[in-house]
Amino acid sequence: MRAVDEVVVEAGRGIVGDRYHGTRHRHVTVQSVERLAVASTELGMAVLPEGTRRNVTISCGDVPSVPGSRIVIGDVELEVVRVGDPVRLDSPI
Repeated sequence: MRAVDEVVVEAGRGIVGDRYHGTRHRHVTVQSVERLAVASTELGMAVLPEGTRRNVTISCGDVPSVPGSRIVIGDVELEVVRVGDPVRLDSPI
């Protein structure tokens, strides 16, 4: 995983260059800095955005979690289709 400041997004296909680009699921995955901070506290260790395999980390507010909800990031509008499963704590990160 690598952090970047910008990406190219195609409607209905996801982020260009992402392994799920053009597939039928997970076009874009989103997480929040606030939730990473909570996870870091609960685990007693830093949980860095690049270690979570999520595409986008937002720095203000929570990620919408109700299917049909929308979030705008820059010029891109995303619709929540489903909420991803959390990483299991007993699995390697």
